[in-house]
Order: sequence, then structure tokens, then C-alpha cells
Amino acid sequence: MRHRNAMLEALELLRAVNADFTVSQLVSLLYIADEAEPLPLPDLRRRAGMATDACWKTVQALSEMDDGSGEGLVRVDRWAMRGIVAAELTPAGRRLCAGLDEILAEARPICEPSGRGDGNELALEEGQRRFHAVLEVGLGPAGPVA
Repeated sequence: MRHRNAMLEALELLRAVNADFTVSQLVSLLYIADEAEPLPLPDLRRRAGMATDACWKTVQALSEMDDGSGEGLVRVDRWAMRGIVAAELTPAGRRLCAGLDEILAEARPICEPSGRGDGNELALEEGQRRFHAVLEVGLGPAGPVA
């Protein structure tokens, strides 16, 4: 049963870190974790498709601030270019990502392939977004069609 619930187990791990962990925080954390060097915030903002202020607020929520707020998963410091800051994982951030990697390494598909696509429907040109064909069924411009 563990294999079929890997996604749930990964989400529970995130919830154990912070019950209010957001998708934006997860996306940012994973982009930062994907880099061997500190990731400049302008690059993170572009990759994650976020507005500048949203990117900064997300990274602040992942960082440990002077007042003790934040998660302490990311460290933000000046980057090589003047006036730009970059984010990298702290030891706590590396432990969390290693835990997620361990859970997902043992994962199996949530459901069997349906033959409706090759799973690459979300890999589009930068800036374009489209739902997987399964999700497009029953979705109108404002959400599910009743």
C-alpha cells in the first residue's frame, strides 16, 4: 500500500514541516533543490512563472527570518552579480528534499495508463499551460462544468 500512497506520504511530510505549505512554496523549493549552485531569484521567478513580489514572499516563507519566522529550508544571500540575491537549500531543506526523493523513488503510478496520452501534455513551450487531456474533460472557463 505504501507504493500507491507515495504522493500522499510526500504531502504528509510537507504538512509535518508546515501545515500551511503552499504549492508555490513547493515549486520554489524544488527548483532551488534542482540546482547545484545558489539559484538567482530572477531565474527562480522566471522558471516558476511567478510575479517578482510573489517569488520574494515565497522564498521568505521558506527562509528563516531574523525574527524566527519562516521554515529555515532555504538560505538567501547576495549572488555573484551586484544587487541580485540567490537562494540555496539549508541542511534542513536538503533533509526534506532527500525525504521526498526517498518516498518518490519507491512510488508506483497512481493509476494505470489510460492510453489517452503519453504523459507529456504538460511539457509545453515556456509560458504555455494546458491541462492533461483527462483534466480537460468537464472543465469550463471558470472550472468544472455542472
